[in-house]
Amino acid sequence: MTTQKPTRLNASDPSIMYSPPNAWNAGHNNSMTTSQPGATAQLNFSGSFIEVYGIFPKNVASTPVSHYTLDNETPLIFTTPIGNESDSHSPFVFYEANPANGSHSLLITLESGEQLALSSIVFASSSESTTGPPPVIPTAPTSPSSSSVSTKANIGGIVGGIVSAIFVLAALAAVYVVCRRRKRRSTQHKAVTPFDIKPRGSTLSPPVPTYTSSEKEPLPEVPGPSTNSVRGSMYKPKPDSNGLPPMEYGYGKGV
Repeated sequence: MTTQKPTRLNASDPSIMYSPPNAWNAGHNNSMTTSQPGATAQLNFSGSFIEVYGIFPKNVASTPVSHYTLDNETPLIFTTPIGNESDSHSPFVFYEANPANGSHSLLITLESGEQLALSSIVFASSSESTTGPPPVIPTAPTSPSSSSVSTKANIGGIVGGIVSAIFVLAALAAVYVVCRRRKRRSTQHKAVTPFDIKPRGSTLSPPVPTYTSSEKEPLPEVPGPSTNSVRGSMYKPKPDSNGLPPMEYGYGKGV
């Protein structure tokens, strides 16, 4: 298979369409610069590989933030870092993509900032190889929009983790409370002391006294004849002729 040379276009090449034209200015080494937000540069090409080279700006108040949209897909956002004296005119890769081999359209848009400087654009088909300078991907800070998207994603993950942790802790607390209540109930049932209840209507026998060998059981008291005389009675017994009590007392019967 024959290897073809890739196509390299300077930023000032008429194949690149700039809009509005008065918003772009020619710079060093055929570069094109703009500081007007909304200014665009569009290139229609055929191939499966494309790279956009640019120059880092110097002495600017705000760094340029640019969008790169390939075939109406989701745009890629790039924030150009501030350059120094050593790399002020050195090209760096601002954007690269490997679409399917065919016809494509790339739209470059300045979103905000000052001095977006494009140096050249290189594209090739699947059977071609690039011979230009090796791509140098600068360590540029992320743009506000891309960082906000990643921040929202991180916050969503953190919130989801916190909610999951709270749910697990609530479940563990519920299990702990249920187990503690069951244990308390079982302990209360075991702590009950059984006791005997006397049936109603039962009489208790008096205690039987016990005596030692030196003591004697006391004799029960026997009531004697009443010494009380009948007061107010007019009856007086008559003595018997033999000096015995009268018959009314029960003596002499049957004799």
